[in-house]
Amino acid sequence: YGPAYRQRLAAAYKALATQYKVPLLPFLLEGVALQPGMMQADGLHPTAQAQSRVLDNVWPLPRPLL
Repeated sequence: YGPAYRQRLAAAYKALATQYKVPLLPFLLEGVALQPGMMQADGLHPTAQAQSRVLDNVWPLPRPLL
């Protein structure tokens, strides 16, 4: 949909996170999406090899709540 769509969508998630005081993970696939071999052939889903990196991205958010 282009940059304008992505910017509005990101702003909406940021506003919701602020409003509801919940953590926000800006990009789940940070350090994965552009790395060779980390994405499946469809370009949308991470490979099994990438799962630990995805966990590293996500884990800091729920950890303090446990």
